[in-house]
Formats: sequence, structure tokens, C-alpha cells
Amino acid sequence: MPDNVPFDQGAVVTDAIATPYHAITARGKLQLGETVAIVGCGGLGIHAVQLCRIAGASRIISVDVDDEILDRTKSVGATDIVNPKSGNTADKIKEITEGLGVDLALEFVGHQDTIALGVESLKAGGRLVICGLGPDDISLHPPNIFVRSEYEVIGSYAFERRDIAILLELISSGKLDISGSITARFNLEEANTALEHLRDKAGKPIRIVIVQE
Repeated sequence: MPDNVPFDQGAVVTDAIATPYHAITARGKLQLGETVAIVGCGGLGIHAVQLCRIAGASRIISVDVDDEILDRTKSVGATDIVNPKSGNTADKIKEITEGLGVDLALEFVGHQDTIALGVESLKAGGRLVICGLGPDDISLHPPNIFVRSEYEVIGSYAFERRDIAILLELISSGKLDISGSITARFNLEEANTALEHLRDKAGKPIRIVIVQE
């Protein structure tokens, strides 16, 4: 690990940042200038916003039901925010993209409704990458929608070893700033308290780290 990358930030890279990185690059194949919708902006989604900005997306639309979380995404690179509670989300995304839809939708929830939203947000020939792990079966739109619009639906899981090295270099060079990603720190003796903090979502944590002083 580079000497100028703090150990706790290095720990956060695994999963929280490497998982969306893999989804964006290896699976979603985001290209410079493309438009993106990110559905679910918790610990993975908010880092997806940052990574899409670094990759050169022209429009980054973050979608979440929590206004505070949406505001966080604006601070790290989202060009537009949409709260599904305020109306038809797919229509708003189409409006933002001048009626076209997005090139790439990233889904980090794993629910029927959010996956369907990902499909509805796409432009013709668009790609939906599903990262969310939900417990329930899902059903999507009739097949003719995928055939005629040439949609791609892609699964993405975890990351590759090389992703870690790339991300650590981005942090080391200052291109990726994750200093705000650690929203709480606990000593090893406070591990149970840390788990309770995470369970209760106290302060809407992005990532919590346990350190040994």
C-alpha cells in the first residue's frame, strides 16, 4: 500500500469502493461522456458517484429516498439528484437526459422496484448493472422491451485483485478523495458498540472502521 494512504482508508477500499469500481469499469464499461443513473446511494452508491466522475461521465444522476444522502452525493460529484418520493423517477431521468435516458444504470439495492427503475431509466442500447443483493425473486418487463430497445442487463459481484491496486493509486495521487467515507471510528475494545452503531444506522454512516490503538 502506498505510504501516503492511511491504513483505515486502505481498509475501506475493499468492498466499499472496489465493488462499485468493478461494476462501473469491468461490467458496465462506462465510457467518457456517457450518462449514468445510480440507484441506491448508500456506502457503495456514493462511491460509485465519485468513480463515475473520475471516469468522465457527462451526467451523474443519483437516486435515493433519503434527501440527506442525496445531498452527500452532490458534494462528491452528482450532477442531478432524484428522490422517488417526489414523483415518477424514470420520467425525471428522461427529462434530465432530454428524453433519451441514460447509457448506464447502476443498481445497488436488489429490489424489484429499483431494478425495474434501472431498466426504465435506460436509453436504447443502454446497460443496467445489478449489484444489489436482495432476498426476493424479481420479474422484469416483457421480453419485447429488451429486444426492441437492445438493453443489456448485467450482474456484478465484488471485485478483482487488480482493482485494489488501481484504486490505491488513485487515492495516493489525489484523484480519489475518500477522507469523508469513514464516518465513525472505534477502538477494538468497542467492536460491539461499532456493530450496534452500524445496525442502527446512527448518523447514516458511509463506512465504520475499527482500529487497534
